[in-house]
Amino acid sequence: MPTPKDVLVTVTVDTSAITQENVRQTIVLSDDNGGSDQTPNDSCTFLSKINDKAKVTFEIRAKDGSTSVSFVSFNKTGLGPNVMNPMPHAPKWRATANGKSKDRESYSFTIQVENKGEFTLDPEIEIFP
Repeated sequence: MPTPKDVLVTVTVDTSAITQENVRQTIVLSDDNGGSDQTPNDSCTFLSKINDKAKVTFEIRAKDGSTSVSFVSFNKTGLGPNVMNPMPHAPKWRATANGKSKDRESYSFTIQVENKGEFTLDPEIEIFP
């Protein structure tokens, strides 16, 4: 059985524009495995498709390249399978996907933006065949 492709999810934060009201548009997710917003310009609908037993690593950066941004926490939200078990945590912010094809997990993460405070977003991850 081939080794599953590990996935990097990049979280880009528009630190100059972010407010509690526009988190869905100013925190933008992308990954190197074809993940996408299910509703355009709404990062809460971002769906990463990860192969079973693959590692998923989350990386955060500021759009301006200079403002300090960091992850605070990751948490499972809602019912359903535990696809990322355990949830990503410091210092590597990495998890291993476990589950059956089409298992989907809702999760949230909280970030800290220098001089702006904490912000939370709740995308999804799915086991991809």
